[in-house]
Amino acid sequence: SFNHVLQAMHAREMALQQSRQRLDDILNHLDARVYLKDASGRYLFANHSLCVALGRPVQDVLGRCDADFFDAATSERLQANDAQVLQGAGSRSFDELIVPLGTHEARTFLSVKLPMRDVRHFH
Repeated sequence: SFNHVLQAMHAREMALQQSRQRLDDILNHLDARVYLKDASGRYLFANHSLCVALGRPVQDVLGRCDADFFDAATSERLQANDAQVLQGAGSRSFDELIVPLGTHEARTFLSVKLPMRDVRHFH
């Protein structure tokens, strides 16, 4: 009946929300900086560790791009690395030299990147 369908849909939605919350909890408790960007380089997800490193709350990170946080040379390097990953099929590792905006403090990070494809575009 229709009520059974609604109950099943509600149960699936609740399970999906629980799964999402578990994943968020795991990612936000890692010491690693974890993020997800769209194809144009805008941050779609940023974990707690990345937000602390950037000195910004998550709402000030989402929707922004590297140029909002790093000097021009850093932004160009990060974009070039991201482009290499998007063109490939698997993960890539980079030693990324990062210089935050307003500083001259260069730091190098090992960054492992992989393309996250939108499964809706694959059949």
